[in-house]
Amino acid sequence: MVIDDVVKVRAVISDFIPHIRFFNISSKDFNKKIVPYDELLTKTLHHDILHYHMEDGYKPTIPMLPQRKGQAAIRFIFSVDSVIINAQQAAWITQKIVELTKPNQENQRTPRMNNNFYKLTLLYRHSRDGNKFREICAEKGPTVAVGKVLDTEEILGGYNPMAWKAFTELDPSSPDVIWVSTSESFIFSLDKDNAEKNIVSPVVNNNGAIVEHEICYPYFGSGDLFFGNTGVNPHARKCSYKTAIRSDSSKFKWADWEVFSVSM
Repeated sequence: MVIDDVVKVRAVISDFIPHIRFFNISSKDFNKKIVPYDELLTKTLHHDILHYHMEDGYKPTIPMLPQRKGQAAIRFIFSVDSVIINAQQAAWITQKIVELTKPNQENQRTPRMNNNFYKLTLLYRHSRDGNKFREICAEKGPTVAVGKVLDTEEILGGYNPMAWKAFTELDPSSPDVIWVSTSESFIFSLDKDNAEKNIVSPVVNNNGAIVEHEICYPYFGSGDLFFGNTGVNPHARKCSYKTAIRSDSSKFKWADWEVFSVSM
């Protein structure tokens, strides 16, 4: 394609380029369908796409659009067993894991999945399993905890790249609270109608990312998202994470909440 033709075609399609989900295209299709026309892409976009497919963990500078709602692939991969989230929300969560974590880093235990997604497998549902969170979810690798606030449409959750600990009878000489440091965790809130209104909040105080306590449910930051325990109601108050995921910092109750293992 001569230079004049490239300029003309690029001008015609320039308004459509930002709406193409380049980063959801498989490597095989990328080679067949994108590489022959790479002259039509901007240098920045071409660089991002090329390095995204060549370098594991590369984070593009160009915004990565989410998968379109209703795609058959999403429905197939994310026929998620949940009373809280649907397939599109599960896909959004796993894409954030890809975007906000660095595979192969020492504290990141989950290998990257092809096509930008991980699988979420239900481990625990509070209405079904009661106070057995620690018994069921301990030592199961990376997990996503997500819950629906009672009497509202709020869905709140968090990603823990580390395995929750299995507490036995505590050693009197050891502290009963353990702070877990990681740069890979994040918390989020989901809008039931519009994914563009979802909030994702990465950890900013790594040393205060996760709290482990024998009697506590999932605990992110210094109360940034606390799932509660048998005697204390949950709350979400900005402290160790970048953004508040709830405008109301007062305590609330869950309609229900779940924990999923994260795997390929």
